Amino acid sequence: MSINPSTSAVAVSTTAVLLIDDETTPTGRSEDGRVTYTLFNTGADVVYLGASDVDDQNGLPLVANGALSISIRHFGKLYGVCSTGESANVRVMLVP
Repeated sequence: MSINPSTSAVAVSTTAVLLIDDETTPTGRSEDGRVTYTLFNTGADVVYLGASDVDDQNGLPLVANGALSISIRHFGKLYGVCSTGESANVRVMLVP
């Protein structure tokens, strides 16, 4: 496994922040153009994942100290946000 240096650790708060910008992903794609990432929430609060308009009502929750693997097509983007008054750190690892 190798850590994508552009997104190895991301601070997340109440404004949506870009966690994965797959436009910059190196080689290693599957036949359908997907690449897999593993995300780990090192913070004490839930991070909600989704599009650029993600919030705590429409996002997929990544619980505190939780991990999630996700496959994204080329040029895909994934954002994260926390609820009001909360924050966390997310580690993003590219799984070749």
